[in-house]
Amino acid sequence: MDKMDKARRLLSGSATSAFAALFMVGAIAFGSTVIRPMTINHEPEATTAQADDGSASTDGATEQGGYTHDGDQAGTDGKSGVEVEQDYPEWKPADEPKDEPQAEPKDEPRAEPKDEPKYEPKPDPAPSGPMTLQASFNADKGKIVVKWTAFGGDFEKYKLVRSWDATVTWPEGEGDTLVGAFGPDGMYFLDYDAPCNDEVHYRVFAVRHGEEGYVVLGSSNVDGALRECSNEPPAEPKAMGFDLMQVEGGVKLVWEQCSSEEFAVYKVVRSATNANPLYPLNDGTELIAAIGDSGTTMFFDSNVEPGQTWTYRILSLGSNGDGWFVLGLTDAKTITVE
Repeated sequence: MDKMDKARRLLSGSATSAFAALFMVGAIAFGSTVIRPMTINHEPEATTAQADDGSASTDGATEQGGYTHDGDQAGTDGKSGVEVEQDYPEWKPADEPKDEPQAEPKDEPRAEPKDEPKYEPKPDPAPSGPMTLQASFNADKGKIVVKWTAFGGDFEKYKLVRSWDATVTWPEGEGDTLVGAFGPDGMYFLDYDAPCNDEVHYRVFAVRHGEEGYVVLGSSNVDGALRECSNEPPAEPKAMGFDLMQVEGGVKLVWEQCSSEEFAVYKVVRSATNANPLYPLNDGTELIAAIGDSGTTMFFDSNVEPGQTWTYRILSLGSNGDGWFVLGLTDAKTITVE
């Protein structure tokens, strides 16, 4: 009995020591952040005879409640001499994270830059020869005639200016008056409104429109002339023959030519309400034509409709410093359009 009790106590102490050793090893491993797996061996039990002095030896295994712990390393707990085997698996680094394939950025089509229009300054106008202007009094016409030579550069209009003195500018200065604006083909002017018996001066300018108004590109010399006028009052108007008829599409007017040297223009007037139409225009009268050629003695009025009644008259006019005056006139004649 004594031997059996000793053996029980010895086994009990050995088991306690073995568990204590395992706890210490586990604590050390856990403190080092390495947890070692424990293998459970289900092999049949194998033990050696226990010595009477309380010591026992093992053959590569330790019996603990029917479980055997195998390991690559072995040791003793320092008390019972029981070997404790631990298994330390080989450390392997964690798998490197795999690089996820990234979508290649798509090349967005780039908008082609628009070509900005380049500023190209306009070339200077072609050089021009001198513009020559001549003003003279025409006794047959009783008017001042102004003529000038062409401007050879690039321009839009001629501006003709009349002045009381020899300093003629455009835009107009003191004493200057713009008497006419002409296209590039216009190089002739009859000044009906020039004052009588006073010398006036003329100058023509070639201009082109710019951002801030017209720009002068060239100008002529200054020339003067005097319009000779009689101080006597105009003679009484002369009667002019006149015929009126309806034709296809309208009314035809034919009159006698004016033979006066002071002729300036024919004025054709009509009225639907006034039986005595005149010029300057009186009540109910309208001007339907102005003809500056004394040899033109016919006019066709197409602005009529059937059922209308019109009264017509033709006047031949002259002009002086005081304005228009009547040289001759026709009788007033009436017609109803059918």
